[in-house]
Amino acid sequence: MASKVVRVDVISDTVCPWCFVGKTRLEKAIQMLKQKRPEVAVEVHWRPYQLDPTASTVAQSKRQVYIAKFGEARVNAIMPMMAQTFQKEGMPPFTVEGMTGSTFDSHRLIHWAGKHHGNSAQNKLVDRLFRSYFCEAQTICDREVLVKAAEAVGLQGAREFLESGEYAEEVKKELRWGMAKGVRGVPHFIFENTFELGGAQEPDVMCEALEEVAEGK
Repeated sequence: MASKVVRVDVISDTVCPWCFVGKTRLEKAIQMLKQKRPEVAVEVHWRPYQLDPTASTVAQSKRQVYIAKFGEARVNAIMPMMAQTFQKEGMPPFTVEGMTGSTFDSHRLIHWAGKHHGNSAQNKLVDRLFRSYFCEAQTICDREVLVKAAEAVGLQGAREFLESGEYAEEVKKELRWGMAKGVRGVPHFIFENTFELGGAQEPDVMCEALEEVAEGK
């Protein structure tokens, strides 16, 4: 049984492919830590970030949004690289197909999962949302997609929750908190509120951070 618990807060957006990569690498780091320090457990909490706070709640072509933001030449270069990264990390195949839009409701749902079902259920939901968006071309701003993601990981009541509008203010507050901390890119990892790492760092780097923080507990 773990005698120490290290908390990691991950600031992330559900349409950020590097956030999915960062999640995968963090999980590898946690497995590495278990081999080295079995007495240390890691508790992951997900916090919201919006790469585009102005994104429409009406779905738009993911590819066209990327082209408008980065230009077609850059998109044609970035997407194969992203697919290679997913493959290298042992993740499901990456696709740029499908639709995109506002991530606000997805963050409300993630917040709800953590509040009512715990951080383990929240983590499973985040994984399902990433997979549905990046690997299955599902639409992140479609509430039906969000409900199915919640149900796929055993969470009931998501439809009623999303329709209620609950936790909108709490998520806005969390978004402001991240900005106030100076976070301008994701993923961003905060270890026990004492040490931070920006970007999808390699597993050994994150494992080292976990070990150092655990030493101080």
